[in-house]
Amino acid sequence: MIRGVIYARYSCNKQREESIEGQIRECKEFARNNGIDVINTYIDRAMSATNDNRPEFQRMISDSYLDRFDAVLIWKSDRFSRNRKQAICYRDILRENHVKLLSATEPNIEGPAGILFESMNDGYNEYYVSEMKVKMKRGEKENVLEGKTNGGVPAYGYRTEKYMYYIIENEAEVIRYIFEMYANTDITVNGLVQILKKKGMFARSEKPFANGSVAHILKNRKYIGEYRWGDVSNNCIPPIVDKSLFEKVQKKLKENARDCQKFQATEDYVLTGKFFCGDCGSQMIGESCQKKNGKIYRYYKCSKRKHGKGCKMSAIGKDIIEDYVCYQTLEFLSNEVNIDKLSLAIHDYQESKSPMVQNIEARIGETTKKMNNIISAIEAGLDPTDLKSRYNELKGLRDELEHSLDEEKCRNPVMNVEDIKRTLRRCKGISLNSLKEKKILINLLVNSIVIQDNGTIDIFYNYREREPKVPLSCLSSTTSLNWSTNRNLTREIGFFSCL
Repeated sequence: MIRGVIYARYSCNKQREESIEGQIRECKEFARNNGIDVINTYIDRAMSATNDNRPEFQRMISDSYLDRFDAVLIWKSDRFSRNRKQAICYRDILRENHVKLLSATEPNIEGPAGILFESMNDGYNEYYVSEMKVKMKRGEKENVLEGKTNGGVPAYGYRTEKYMYYIIENEAEVIRYIFEMYANTDITVNGLVQILKKKGMFARSEKPFANGSVAHILKNRKYIGEYRWGDVSNNCIPPIVDKSLFEKVQKKLKENARDCQKFQATEDYVLTGKFFCGDCGSQMIGESCQKKNGKIYRYYKCSKRKHGKGCKMSAIGKDIIEDYVCYQTLEFLSNEVNIDKLSLAIHDYQESKSPMVQNIEARIGETTKKMNNIISAIEAGLDPTDLKSRYNELKGLRDELEHSLDEEKCRNPVMNVEDIKRTLRRCKGISLNSLKEKKILINLLVNSIVIQDNGTIDIFYNYREREPKVPLSCLSSTTSLNWSTNRNLTREIGFFSCL
């Protein structure tokens, strides 16, 4: 009896579960009429067929390599794919795995006529999606021109009813207050957020306004009645603030942006991705600020505090913290015992298998198992004619995989312990004045740095027995660091941690 599986799918949440049940019911009826034993069902819910990012679809394709079934049953070809290229690709995979793709409601034609029918069907399915997108864009454009919403949550200060925008007056009062305060005082966005909190003016979620949400309000042209959707705009929304007030706010936003230009691109922050806030657990991110006098300040700041989410962790100067971490790391390397232990840890890590190597070896094992199954089948008396061809295919695949495995191992050779030691000893000569050398040192040895709310800094090495700690008060400036004092920092026993 033919072993079959069912693949069913619906596109969006507007469709119901009954859609799946109907597909499965018709596929099972087709199976009964054609002598197919349904052994499994794969279902993707609310998944588009215009791409192959569908978990159950991919599981079904993967299972086809394992000789678990002989046929895949679908309700219609558009359940399988609405993308021509992907449809051809995955049909070919199924054919190579000796699996038929059968439709329960469409003709299943074999031979040259079947190829023509598949091509026409795939073309129509892709055409349907393309035409639907054009119609949707046209409808969205018409909605804008008529002042109707295209869906989504309306901006704070508005509600929608029967696709039209209406003002929520109590929210509108908050909007007007935000614009008036920012336009007519010297207050910053962050200062405005604090005032809103004190006055008990909250966002729609009953949570305090954040810096980002207030900045977005100040730039949102909906509040002067403009409705923009793509390249279409229309003055059709009831305005909440006067246009002259809005333009005054925009001018001030630009001036403030020039007064304090925050940027990251022009300066390397070597602790990025490794430096964390001990108060809330968020990353400490590098930031620069140029004041009106032209002086530039560079520092690390808690990302949660940056976005106005309540963290009280103070910022710390870039050079101060980077120089301290580098110095302490060099101190770590000055101990030959640490170098010995670190070298062994790095060597053990290199010898461990990478995910790529593990994947290739697993595929080699799977392919070898299939080849052995074919040999067993021939020995059991089955006709070797077709099996021999399949065996040769698998052998070719295994040879390719073994070649890929050799290449992967060559790309990542394992250093011996003595070579690693020599490399680490050379690191002791790194200059703190070289940004490039500082980055090498940090990336090689430092796992993470945590600044605690009590003002201490913890350094966690990729391999360590100790965590050096220093009070934040000791790091008042780069030039005044008392390194002799820092050598006597409190030390704690930590866990061993490999790279």
